[in-house]
Amino acid sequence: MEVITTLPGRITLLGILLGIMGIGIIGYAGFLKDRQLDDKEKTSAIEEFSLRKGIIVAITSGILSACFAFGIAAGKSLVTFAGGHLADPLFANSLLFSVIMAGGLTTNLLYCGWSWYRNKSWKHIQFTSGRMNRNNLIFCALAGTTWYCQFLFYGMGTTQMGRYDFVSWSLHMSFIIIFSNFWGIIRREWRSVRLVTVHMMLSGILILLISTAVIGYGNSISITIAALWTSIVNT
Repeated sequence: MEVITTLPGRITLLGILLGIMGIGIIGYAGFLKDRQLDDKEKTSAIEEFSLRKGIIVAITSGILSACFAFGIAAGKSLVTFAGGHLADPLFANSLLFSVIMAGGLTTNLLYCGWSWYRNKSWKHIQFTSGRMNRNNLIFCALAGTTWYCQFLFYGMGTTQMGRYDFVSWSLHMSFIIIFSNFWGIIRREWRSVRLVTVHMMLSGILILLISTAVIGYGNSISITIAALWTSIVNT
C-alpha cells in the first residue's frame, strides 16, 4: 500500500505497466513476423524450426526465470550478512548468486553427462590444437563469462535501488528483450517482414526504454525525498 499511496511509488508502478505494455507489443510483433516469413526463411537459421516447441520453451523459461528472482528475494538475509563483511557492499549479491546458480550447474552437469553417455558424443571431444577446437573453447568461455556478467552487473545495480529493488528484475528482463531484438535487426531477421510489423517492434522497444526511464525517475524521487526528510529530522 505504501508504494501505491506515494508519488514515487505511483511513478514506479507506471513504469512497470509501460514495461508490460512494451513486452506485449514486441511479443505480438514477433508473432506477426513468424506468420509473415516463409518456411525457408524460418529454417535458414534454425534447422529444426518449430513454433509450438518455441512457445512452450519460451513460456517455461519465463516461469522458471521468475524463480531466480524468488531466490534473490529469499536470500536477502545472506546478502545483508555478506554486505556487512565486505569492504564494498556493491558486490554483496555475488555470494547469493553462487548459491542460486549451484542448482543450475548441477542440473546442467547431470543432463549433459547423461546426453554424452546416451549419444556417445563424448568421443567427439578432442583436446587438440586445431583452429576449430581453439575457437570453440574461446567462444564457450566467452559465452559463459558474458552470461555471468549479466548477473554480476544486475547484482551491483540492485544494491542501488533502495526500497524499489522489486523492479530490478523487470528492468533486467526488459533490457534482455531490447538487446535481443536489436541483435535480431543486426542479423537481418526482420528483412522480409512487413514494414508495419517492424515499426510495431520498434515501438515496443521505445516503450520499454521509456518505462526504464520512468522507473529510474520514480526511484530518484524516492531517494531525494528520503534524503530531504533525513536532513529535516537531523536539524
